[in-house]
Amino acid sequence: RSSAAAGDATASVCGEPASLEHQRQQPNPVVLFAEAEVLAGQQPCQLLRLGHPRTGAAQLCLLGGPNGDRLFELLEHSDACRSWFVGNRLLPASSAALIATEMDPVFPLLPLLLKNLRYRPLDEACHCDEFPDTRLLLQRLHAQLPGRLADSVCDVRPSISSSSSLPLVRLNLDRCFGWLEAKLSRIAAGLRDVQDTDNEKETTDDNKRAIILACSLLADYLPWQLTESLASRVGIDLDDAPVDEETASASAAAKVDDSAKRSRREKQEPLENYALPQEQQAPAKAAGTRKPALRKEAGMQSITNFFAKRN
Repeated sequence: RSSAAAGDATASVCGEPASLEHQRQQPNPVVLFAEAEVLAGQQPCQLLRLGHPRTGAAQLCLLGGPNGDRLFELLEHSDACRSWFVGNRLLPASSAALIATEMDPVFPLLPLLLKNLRYRPLDEACHCDEFPDTRLLLQRLHAQLPGRLADSVCDVRPSISSSSSLPLVRLNLDRCFGWLEAKLSRIAAGLRDVQDTDNEKETTDDNKRAIILACSLLADYLPWQLTESLASRVGIDLDDAPVDEETASASAAAKVDDSAKRSRREKQEPLENYALPQEQQAPAKAAGTRKPALRKEAGMQSITNFFAKRN
């Protein structure tokens, strides 16, 4: 068999198109890592483009699960120096891997609910012109979302309009912070469980370190207003994030080295006053030179005596 035919056979076995031109026209495949039940639900999965609750940037999410009512955040992982094997197919290094992690659907709605603290219909309170897929999220979760909001962050009242069955919602900050503090406690407890079990006694510093780390993790899904208020309510400073001893010692050594370099780079004061005209400036004196003597020292002779003719 010729090399060209062998190449075509290999391409067909691996699932790759035989034509390089056709291959360039194909989009890069994507590998999705998710639980089996995420994609095997009664309703088809649906991709949503939502606003990130902290940054406001576009965020790719997936609605799936057995009933199609679970929201998953799709985190992208790409490495230009590695490739993926899927069955008998080798995906190019430009392919990305998406990891589906479940996310509470209340988080993407928090920035929208913060805009107005008055009672409004649910669809109006969660309306977003920049990300219209938010409406699809409300449609999929219309049965459970009002109850979840009432149990977590909102005051909910029945609709007063006969044309709409959607309830009226209003963000309740006290209830919201209580919900966030409960999540914070669960995350901190999980972090303490995965710590080294050699220390039988749990110190106050370990507990505070776990709370700070849990708050920093939770802050990735909160608007900055809620993050600052939450840190203040639990009495922590997010700038006090725990650092291991090796990193701390390296940082201290870097600070000492940087201070020494700055001291060596310090410039001397200029010997001339550049604010004055040149004719008014005093002549600069070279550093390290002595002022010439004004009187003749004892025993000194004229230089002509050294060249005088001697008898």
